[in-house]
Amino acid sequence: MNIHPFIFSWKGHYERALALEKIFLEIFGRVTVINSDEENRPEHWVNLTDEAYFAEQFATACNLLDGDVMFHVQADVSYFDWNSVVEAAKKYYKKFKFGIYAPNIDHTTCLQVDLDKIQIVGEPNLKLVTVTDCSAWFINRTIINYFDGFVQSYIEAKYGWGICWCLSAISLRLGLPIYRDYNFTLVHPNVTNYNKQSAADEGKNFFSFIKKYDNEVFTNMLLLKRKSYKEILLKLNNI
Repeated sequence: MNIHPFIFSWKGHYERALALEKIFLEIFGRVTVINSDEENRPEHWVNLTDEAYFAEQFATACNLLDGDVMFHVQADVSYFDWNSVVEAAKKYYKKFKFGIYAPNIDHTTCLQVDLDKIQIVGEPNLKLVTVTDCSAWFINRTIINYFDGFVQSYIEAKYGWGICWCLSAISLRLGLPIYRDYNFTLVHPNVTNYNKQSAADEGKNFFSFIKKYDNEVFTNMLLLKRKSYKEILLKLNNI
């Protein structure tokens, strides 16, 4: 399993990105920082403009991915033991061949999505879920490859709302499970510095594109949102 780590940084998070970069270099021997801070632009980082929000950063990461799994972390996420998180991801990739795996995070809109009726034998803190948070997650390359057809429309959704649901639906389309690991709880500030209404409107437009472009992925999004246990299980190969 070859993991390619990415850090997304933006204005106000330069020092955090530097600290996280150092940690990931020690763990992986490499890391790609995608930066949207025009005032701080190390030459070895991938430097975008201040106007490049999550959507452009994520599309850039997809284009640069060199590995079996993308590990993407926002610069404002913190944890005291990243190495343990990475080792768990390796373990569960080997054991379950996940589509998406994410540690728990303290502030997210995606907490109440556990598929409670489905128990994983021997793994009481690992939960099959309908969607993970997108602040720190491991994504199977096959999902990224499939997502390529959505990228152009996604870039137009500047703030990037909807990516977690889209990739989860693609994971289901490919028969790959989605997990949240409650053995770890990462710290993430419960704040945003952009217009949530604009982000929500862009997300709706992106969902409309998905419906027209790939109705099966859109249908999977609806199954996940409804927590349709039977239909979800029928689509998964590894449970």
